[in-house]
Amino acid sequence: MLFLEVMIEILEQNQNEYYRCPECMHVYELKEMARGCEKWCRNHKGCNLEIISESVELGQIKI
Repeated sequence: MLFLEVMIEILEQNQNEYYRCPECMHVYELKEMARGCEKWCRNHKGCNLEIISESVELGQIKI
């Protein structure tokens, strides 16, 4: 069995932290949502509309 480490990217904007799914690049306020998104994307090779409905839109982000 192969275990993959979850590699959620942390973004900062306006002194807030956000978390980006490395698979589909959707951004979330909660790390748990980004992890769930990544797991779904990897297992199903696509996005789940219920999960991405919790994503947020950010302006230009400096990484």
